[in-house]
Amino acid sequence: YAEADPTADVDGYDAARKIAILSSIAYGAFVDYRNIPCSGIRNIAYCDHELADKAGFTIKLLAGSRFEDGIIYISVEPKLVPKGHLFSDVNSVYNAILTKGSYTGDTLFYGQGAGKEATASAVVGDIIELISTPRSYSLPEFVNKTAVIASDERPVRYYLRVRSAVRLGAGKVLELFGEDAQCVNAEEAQLDSDPENSIDRTYTAGIITGRLTPAELDELAAKLEAEGCGVGIKLKVLD
Repeated sequence: YAEADPTADVDGYDAARKIAILSSIAYGAFVDYRNIPCSGIRNIAYCDHELADKAGFTIKLLAGSRFEDGIIYISVEPKLVPKGHLFSDVNSVYNAILTKGSYTGDTLFYGQGAGKEATASAVVGDIIELISTPRSYSLPEFVNKTAVIASDERPVRYYLRVRSAVRLGAGKVLELFGEDAQCVNAEEAQLDSDPENSIDRTYTAGIITGRLTPAELDELAAKLEAEGCGVGIKLKVLD
């Protein structure tokens, strides 16, 4: 679901504003959404959903943050979510917020986040609350402190969309990415231009890697391209 101008939704800016507000409240320091590393779903193709599904995942646009040693690690990006995870079945107009506590574990807040009725209800509720107890409200503490934020560089699994002139074999993937990697091929060849021109026939595959840092991923992707493969999008896999 998107506005008439879908830019804020498709490119992740709306999610960035929301995670900035939540993080500011949670950690007591102001997070400017304009400083959040942000990538949306504009480059996600239908084949990515098919390949992710075969590998046991769904693709969701996730905004997340965590606080560690005075730094807020925060990002907005599409990720592969394992089927069975709490986020995997959040669809249509519904949104979800997952909090992870040291002692409580995972807690999910789930409900409608789009549509005129859900939006109107939330806005009117806020207005009634403010009118009812105006003296109890003041500026929140986080306005007096600017947060230190960074993107998370911890090793994670990744999904790569790969195109090649020949069907990508599991052996080549394991050779480059190690035994933890997984290769999923699309059902049929994708034709880039003239269907009768066999030179333009390319095969699409998805690679799920083991845990890698961004630098390690870039190095392995370069080796894959040296083998004649075209590497498309790179998405993180949610832990």
